[in-house]
Amino acid sequence: MRAALGATVLLLLLAAGCSKREPEAGPAQGSDVPIAGEVLPEAERTRGTQACDVYVKRLCGCADRDAPTWAAPCQLARSLPEALALSLDLSRHPDITPKVLTQLQQGARKLVAKCIEETAALDAKGCR
Repeated sequence: MRAALGATVLLLLLAAGCSKREPEAGPAQGSDVPIAGEVLPEAERTRGTQACDVYVKRLCGCADRDAPTWAAPCQLARSLPEALALSLDLSRHPDITPKVLTQLQQGARKLVAKCIEETAALDAKGCR
């Protein structure tokens, strides 16, 4: 009886050892597994924030001098640093997924690019 029990246990262990197992891997890109991270590295985040702040300061400086021409663009531009800050804050949420993190990263970089491009275009538009 004892030999039969030992043989049964041995067969079960062998069967369990031969079963196919999927390799353990980290979350795939675009999966819904929560991760923690930041949208941009610290240096890039700082430069991006500064770029948007400079754009708003220059544009709204023109609005202070020539109010009718630049008042509306100044009001719209004030939302850019806030939108960037929101994107950076959301990226630190503990339940963020890789897909959402990628979208936040792309969005933050587009906002920074807009601030840089619009600052460069101010001289051509007559805002000095």
